[in-house]
Amino acid sequence: MGQKARQYAAVIFAVAGMNHHARASEAPAPIESGGISIQAQRLKDSISFCVRSDGEHKVSSEFGIEFKVERGDAGSWRDKLPKIITGPGYYFSLPKEVELATRKDPGGQTMHVELGACSAKENRCDRLEFSIPVPKDKQELAAKCE
Repeated sequence: MGQKARQYAAVIFAVAGMNHHARASEAPAPIESGGISIQAQRLKDSISFCVRSDGEHKVSSEFGIEFKVERGDAGSWRDKLPKIITGPGYYFSLPKEVELATRKDPGGQTMHVELGACSAKENRCDRLEFSIPVPKDKQELAAKCE
């Protein structure tokens, strides 16, 4: 292989390595329903869930946000599941970040999240259910929940 061919091959491998690295460190796309979105990202010893709104909806802090996994998967988590997060007042300030500590690798599991989403425009609240795949790849830099 000539000098130019070796240089070309080195550039191709370097670019491929950078693309793989970038894909592994990107947070998965948020799951959206009823004006609310939830994005999960895997950190060193936890999974972070960021709950956001389209601006027209609020999340009921009285109803809370419930996190649960399939039967048999709870051993991967330090936090006792199911876990319900509640707060003062009628609604959470959004975005709301919830971090659940892990005991061992929960990658590939599904986190089931239930919450109450309220719309002032429609003058009603609905229970929303999300099934969120737990990311397999750890994030090198945590994305801010904003």
